[in-house]
Amino acid sequence: MFLTLVSLYLLLFWVGIYLESPSVGEKETDTMDFPTGEILTNTSLCYVGMGVTRRNQLAFQETSTSPVESVALIKTFGSVPLSVETAKLVHLGSLPLAIGLNDCLFTRHILNGKPYWSEYNTMADVIAPAFVQSLGKTNTGSIGNLFSSSIFLGKPIYEFDRLDAQNRVLVIKRSLPDFPQLQYLVYSEDAFNSLGQKTVRILHDWPWHFDLLRTRQINGLTPPEDPHLTLEVSVITVPDEFNVRFPDREYLLSHAGAKELLDESFPLSSTEWKAFDYQYWNTNLKVQTTNHIEVLFGFKNAEPGDYTICLRGLDDKGVPYSVVQADTWNWVNTRYAKGRGFLFLRIQDAK
Repeated sequence: MFLTLVSLYLLLFWVGIYLESPSVGEKETDTMDFPTGEILTNTSLCYVGMGVTRRNQLAFQETSTSPVESVALIKTFGSVPLSVETAKLVHLGSLPLAIGLNDCLFTRHILNGKPYWSEYNTMADVIAPAFVQSLGKTNTGSIGNLFSSSIFLGKPIYEFDRLDAQNRVLVIKRSLPDFPQLQYLVYSEDAFNSLGQKTVRILHDWPWHFDLLRTRQINGLTPPEDPHLTLEVSVITVPDEFNVRFPDREYLLSHAGAKELLDESFPLSSTEWKAFDYQYWNTNLKVQTTNHIEVLFGFKNAEPGDYTICLRGLDDKGVPYSVVQADTWNWVNTRYAKGRGFLFLRIQDAK
């Protein structure tokens, strides 16, 4: 009986939402005409799922008589459609054009003579909200929730500002007057100017990452004080035939064919990159190769005992940050870990 009443209540609740929203099932269209003749259109459909939501279909035309190109399908909560009035069009010269809308970047490419679009959502990078939380002047719970759910909001807390295609730098700016603390967040192809030679890419292949150093610079922030921390580094290699179920240091070392290529420690610095090298057998080239990696203290996370470390010198798909817990071996996610060795970091308080 109780379950029946609960089911009836839920049914009446959702019916009430449906009836109270006059736009449910109706389409709305919003259009942005760029000065150079291109057109961006959002066709929005309101419906009831887990609450009232909208499916926003973005479409692009080079001219009013050109074929319509599907850009992206974006879901937002609430009955208000996604507005395209703040969209910015960026012509990239020999590269494809791009559209910045809210906290997303949409890029147009030509493949086999046909256009297609890729999407990059800046809020998918978890280091940016972690850095904002680390500043200590923002409610950490609310900022984390806003960042993680910004893709569902009609008005996200950050919006597109500019794109420097030559230097491959993307800047988003705060859309609210005083919240959060940072006015700008910066993303780049290579957050720390990798030691390796840059490869030529088309825009959607750029491995965008939050750029901590440029973000500090554009907001007028200085690096943190000396953290008084010691970083321990361990690199372990295992035979190719060894099936790595999970990258745990003790588990890898327990294998008969495992080798520790590097066991080193040094004090971390927030202003000076510290380097370490190790050699490994390159199974593809059949030669002994040296890996050179540099680390820099990023910031102390809001979560007790967590620190963000900046890395450069990883392969082109490597993530340039690692969140390291104190007194715990933490695996650094690199693309070719099995061939080059599994990299682990551990932080100890040097005070």
